[in-house]
Amino acid sequence: LYLIMPDRFSNGNPANDIVSGMLENRVDRNNPSARHGGDLAGIENHLDYFCDLGVTAIWLNPIQKNDMAHGSYHGYAITDYYQMDARLGENEDFRRLVDKAHQKGLKIVMDMIFNHCGSEHFFFKDKPSHDWFNYCLLYTSPSPRDSCASRMPSSACKKKKKKTK
Repeated sequence: LYLIMPDRFSNGNPANDIVSGMLENRVDRNNPSARHGGDLAGIENHLDYFCDLGVTAIWLNPIQKNDMAHGSYHGYAITDYYQMDARLGENEDFRRLVDKAHQKGLKIVMDMIFNHCGSEHFFFKDKPSHDWFNYCLLYTSPSPRDSCASRMPSSACKKKKKKTK
């Protein structure tokens, strides 16, 4: 099983790097939080590589629409569960990737996350009640680079946690 973050793997179709109307409309390979342009076509172009490695299945990070202003390259900030993220390709690109992978004996596993969504998703923007989502009032980054442990000594981190509770 080979896990791929499509935006980071390979850019097989530069024409879909920037999609008009989407909130993040740039590719910047020098910025680790920005989109880098990888897509389904790039994965399709490397199917023989996976076969040569002995891979039997490819696990894709979520490929649904992640229309966030920044930092959604990973796919885990879904804003529409019914559409593919156009910067990765179209539905037909996904069908072709799956068909070609199957022809080579490869399986495709889709990572589906339903326990959270992006803050631009209509569930989040138009909550039916104030407690519809369970989250801290203060944002906590999931990135280890942003954790208090990487920014301050252990004792300072413990003090900060006590103050925010």
